Amino acid sequence: MTKNTKIPVVPTNLLVPFIAATSIFALWGFANDLTNPMVSAFKKVMILSNEEAYNVQFAFYFGYGVMAIPAALFIRKFSYKSGLLLGLALYALGAILFILQLKTVLTPIF
Repeated sequence: MTKNTKIPVVPTNLLVPFIAATSIFALWGFANDLTNPMVSAFKKVMILSNEEAYNVQFAFYFGYGVMAIPAALFIRKFSYKSGLLLGLALYALGAILFILQLKTVLTPIF
């Protein structure tokens, strides 16, 4: 190998999966960051006290701590790919249930 030969950071055959995985984590982080403005909106719409609003965020972040050990055991038994797919599926299920619940709560308003 000569000095001028450049080695790519990501091989071309892995470029599409790399972009997909990076995009998924970026979107996951974006959705995670939306909890702060959502809690603020919930506080106004549902007339929550500060303590109740903070409990929503506590429950959200506490879930990470509670689910870390079962997730690690799942990944050890199966694989990290299965763990990632299960995590994304559960995240999507939670988002769908949230939308359905929000629709039920907001129906009397419209």
